[in-house]
Amino acid sequence: MTLAEFRITRFQFARDRVIGDSQVRADDANCAALELISSSGAVGLGFIQTLFIPLPNQAEIKRIFAAEVWPELQGQPAIGLALRVGRPRGGNQRAYGLPFHEALQVALWDLAAKEAGLPLHRMLGSRRTKVRAYASGLDFHLPDQHFTALFTYAASIGYTAFKIKVGHEDFARDLHRLDLLRGCVPAGSALMVDANEAWDAKEAVVKITAMRDAGHDLVWVEDPILRHDFAGLRMLKQAVTWTQINSGEYLDLSGKRGLLMAEGTDILNVHAQVSDVMRR
Repeated sequence: MTLAEFRITRFQFARDRVIGDSQVRADDANCAALELISSSGAVGLGFIQTLFIPLPNQAEIKRIFAAEVWPELQGQPAIGLALRVGRPRGGNQRAYGLPFHEALQVALWDLAAKEAGLPLHRMLGSRRTKVRAYASGLDFHLPDQHFTALFTYAASIGYTAFKIKVGHEDFARDLHRLDLLRGCVPAGSALMVDANEAWDAKEAVVKITAMRDAGHDLVWVEDPILRHDFAGLRMLKQAVTWTQINSGEYLDLSGKRGLLMAEGTDILNVHAQVSDVMRR
């Protein structure tokens, strides 16, 4: 069973609220669905996404994909592409003209699992049928009233773990948001924060300690400092022993390896970089 065709469907819409963090914000969703179709008729689905500017029109997305990506996929088995290791050199190590990479990874693994007749998590070796989810607010730009309404609603539908965005230039605001969160979710809920690289290493130690001293027991602190500051992440992991450092979201596979080799994180954030499918 090999790849026979593809479909791309573009969609764009205004979000019902602003989302964002200490570094960025987005009011619109700009996406395209990538469907990879095998000769068996099975379909693997992934999503092409840009956060800040609209994608080109659908015909142009298809044209670029057909020119840059499809020749490497057509007639190939999905599982072979997902597991293939290449050694591109020089100018062959480059990004695609549009952000196809994560969509390709997800679609190829999805298709490979379907052709194996297994849910993807089973094909990758999992034994559990359920995992706990947490409510992530993407809430940095929300006013307090909307912030509390969001997490009150999340608690009302059964969430017991909650993550908020921190990293404001006024640290008192971060503490205030944690106080608000604690006031609108059940006692004993698991709480996490995500700074999106807003701090440096020593600053992070000071601020994470201040959060603890203010009574906030954090399960983890996500991306507190720059992604490639492996020495700083290791120092931070060793300094704040009462919580866990969560990092790696922004790193590709080789970057994640470097992070692990440096012992710079307690929790590896896999995000969409689950492998280096078709990496050039």
